[in-house]
Amino acid sequence: MGRKDDVPMHRIPPSKRMEQAFFQSIFEGKNLLSCMVQAGAQLMLQRALEEEVTVFLGRGHYKRGKRLQSGYRNGYEPAAISSGEGKIQVELPQTRETEFSFRSVILELWQRRSENPLCKVSSSLIRNSIK
Repeated sequence: MGRKDDVPMHRIPPSKRMEQAFFQSIFEGKNLLSCMVQAGAQLMLQRALEEEVTVFLGRGHYKRGKRLQSGYRNGYEPAAISSGEGKIQVELPQTRETEFSFRSVILELWQRRSENPLCKVSSSLIRNSIK
């Protein structure tokens, strides 16, 4: 029998896996600056998508208790999002049994192909984290 803190890989949010891979590659000296920028953008976007679902459901990843609405997280779907640095691979959070369909506002910002979508997303994240 495993220890309580041994968590199967599928229960770890994609952003945690991306963060671990990002820092591991830095420690091993494998990342060039352009790769680090793209990996950083991928990590930031993934975290933002996961936080967006947390706000939508009113609770964190694998958390129980009071809910803002009914429904559950239902895994992730792979997606590629275009950016000035090329395609960024993310895992889109899915929900089920919710009163309203979940639609990512963040993805809509990226799909509009603004001049610099990374600045728009990062500035909105900074504003939200200061509150």
